[in-house]
Amino acid sequence: MLWGIAPESWAQLWSGVIGSFVAAIIGGLVALWVVRLTNGQQKQHASDARQIAAIADLLAAVSAMEKKYGDGPVAIQDLLLVVQAAAIRWVIEADDEKLSGELAHWPYHMGTLALKTHANFDSDKRETYLTWLFNAGSDLTLCGMAWPKGTPSTRDAHVLLLTVRRTERVAAMKALEEVESAKTETG
Repeated sequence: MLWGIAPESWAQLWSGVIGSFVAAIIGGLVALWVVRLTNGQQKQHASDARQIAAIADLLAAVSAMEKKYGDGPVAIQDLLLVVQAAAIRWVIEADDEKLSGELAHWPYHMGTLALKTHANFDSDKRETYLTWLFNAGSDLTLCGMAWPKGTPSTRDAHVLLLTVRRTERVAAMKALEEVESAKTETG
C-alpha cells in the first residue's frame, strides 16, 4: 500500500490516467489536423479571390482601353500600366507557366493596338485596328472569364488560343505596315 492507496485502486487510477492521456493525445492530433486542413482551405480560397480580383481588374482596364483609345497616348499609357499590374497579379496567383509566358505579351499587345487605332483615327485603317483591338479584348475576356473554374486542359486551350490570336494579329499588323511602307516608297 503506497500512500495509503490499495494496489487495485492504483490500477484503476493508472488505467484512467493512461486512457485519458492517450485520448488527449489523439484528440490534440485530430484538432491540429483539422486546423491545418482548414487553414489550407482558407489559404486557397484567399488565393482564388485574389486571382479573380486580378482578372476582373485586367478585363476592366482592357475594356477601358477599348473605349478610351481616342483620348490619346497618355490615357492609353495610363491604362497600359493598370493592364500590366493586373496581368502580373493574375500570373502570380495562377502559378501557371504557360499563362505566365503568354500573358506577359498582352499589355504591350493591347497598348500597341490602342495606340495604332488612335494614330489611325482619321485613316481608312482605323476600322481594321479597331476590330483587332476589340477582338483582342474579347480573346482576353473569354480566357479570363473561363479561367477560375477551368480544368487544366481548358486553361491550356485558352492560353493556346491567346497565343495563336495574338501571333496572327501581330503578323497581320506587320503585313499592313509593310504594304503602307511600300505605298509610301512608290508613292
